[in-house]
Amino acid sequence: MKYRKILLYIFFLILPSFIFSYPIFTFGPMTRAQMIANAYTMISNSWTPKNTFTDKEYTDTNGTIKTKTYYIGTTYTGEAYSEFRDPQDSWSEFLKWVTTTAGGNKNLGNDCSGFVSMCWQLPTRHDTSSFNSELGSSTEFYSLGNPGTCANVDLLAGDAMNSAKANGGEGHIVLFYQYQGTGNPEVLEQTPPSAQSGTPSWSYLATNYYQPIRRSTITENVSPTITSIYPNPITYDPAKGYQSLTITGTGFVSPVTVLVSWSQTIMAEDFRT
Repeated sequence: MKYRKILLYIFFLILPSFIFSYPIFTFGPMTRAQMIANAYTMISNSWTPKNTFTDKEYTDTNGTIKTKTYYIGTTYTGEAYSEFRDPQDSWSEFLKWVTTTAGGNKNLGNDCSGFVSMCWQLPTRHDTSSFNSELGSSTEFYSLGNPGTCANVDLLAGDAMNSAKANGGEGHIVLFYQYQGTGNPEVLEQTPPSAQSGTPSWSYLATNYYQPIRRSTITENVSPTITSIYPNPITYDPAKGYQSLTITGTGFVSPVTVLVSWSQTIMAEDFRT
């Protein structure tokens, strides 16, 4: 009986280490579409907490811990921000906790560097400091330029911009998504209160010493596979004018919508004899 009690004690002692863990990723090739899809899983999905809870988000410059309360029965979009969560939650882990929580004070979600680490499927979680200090030695990511030079680099979807405090930055990292029509970048990031997209200016990124970095081992130029086009452009009536076509499939960097217009050509029959 004595041994049984000891074994049960050890079991309950080590059990939490299996429950709370950074996602297991084996580093290897991945596409840019996969990185963006990982980001949007944390940005676009909605959730409803089982019970009301207050999440610790971050500590401000005055040393005050900032929190946000999430209410039972209310639906939210995007994984919650928390720099106190250790290890960081993937989307599936976060969803599990918020839909089973007993409520109260919690540390649930992830922060900016945890977000990028999971988008890149890195074997270990990095923070803005290690994303900077390991440049040149890491086999998982590398620099594309000096701090403050993001505007001078040809960025591709899934690249990152890191503002390390060691370089005079603000301690934040974002994932580059695409160039907007204005030329400014659209980024995907984890920032209070939740994972979201943003549109910082190049001047802001330069002033805060954001450095362009890229994940290693990316499978480039992967052709997407189209599974459906809706509505069918062949059967659509051109008289209705412009028509948006939604194309679904795999391997896209983002959901695809194509604007199509028709022109009518009248062929004159040759009546010469």
